Amino acid sequence: MSDKNLENFFEEFKLLRKSKKLSIEDVSKATKLQQEYITAIESGNFSIMSNVYNRLFIKSYCEYLNMDADKTLRLYEEYISGKSKKKTSDETPKFIDQKSKDKNDKILDIDPQESDIQTIDPKQIMILSGVIVIVLISWILLAKASNTTHKNHKIKFDNTKLEWTYFENLNMIDSQYVKLKKINKKNVFQYEYLDIKNKILITNSSGLNVVNKIINENDQDENSVSGNVEFGLLTGNLKFSINNQKIDFKYPEKTIIGFLDIKEKTLLLKYYQ
Repeated sequence: MSDKNLENFFEEFKLLRKSKKLSIEDVSKATKLQQEYITAIESGNFSIMSNVYNRLFIKSYCEYLNMDADKTLRLYEEYISGKSKKKTSDETPKFIDQKSKDKNDKILDIDPQESDIQTIDPKQIMILSGVIVIVLISWILLAKASNTTHKNHKIKFDNTKLEWTYFENLNMIDSQYVKLKKINKKNVFQYEYLDIKNKILITNSSGLNVVNKIINENDQDENSVSGNVEFGLLTGNLKFSINNQKIDFKYPEKTIIGFLDIKEKTLLLKYYQ
């Protein structure tokens, strides 16, 4: 679907969904995203979620609608940063260009029709410029990918703590909802070493990282956090509970992002690789 007539990039989600005759409920069931988040994406209300979750949810929605996720995420970053896309023209008006040319020919006493000077075809210049730009962009993307791969490798295998940017470069494979039996003003997250070294990152509703640690052998700890909470686990291979309710991960060998919604009393788990 063309986005030429759309004022904002996020409007395409709603248009494409309706063109496929899908309801918000249909999208929610397929993507495991809550309906309020789908509505927020379609209306451009990105303030109700953190930037990390915005990017993850937008990517999931794009994949479901077969949209270009990379392009959409780039438009999202431009939108939240307030960048404009006003077009300007650097082309010299023809009458000025011709007047300047006539003046120069007169000064040099050159007859344009009799000149043997060979000029470079503008099309050739454009093609050459395009090739140079493509080579530069490819080199930049390759360098960025190499740096990201190296950084992710360090996080996975070295004593480097988790960062939310680590999850952005992974692909979601499935999700899971867990109904919590008990919700408190401050919910207690309990975790304990199981078989291998693990890593955990917990962020509160204000976007502050309250826990970011490496779980080594014989380690066990708990942390009380109020409000909605999002957390990341290098893998689900650990003993993990919320308010003494054991959480059984569907894919314990995968990387996990969890979102605790205190209003709905639910835990959304997303699995990545």
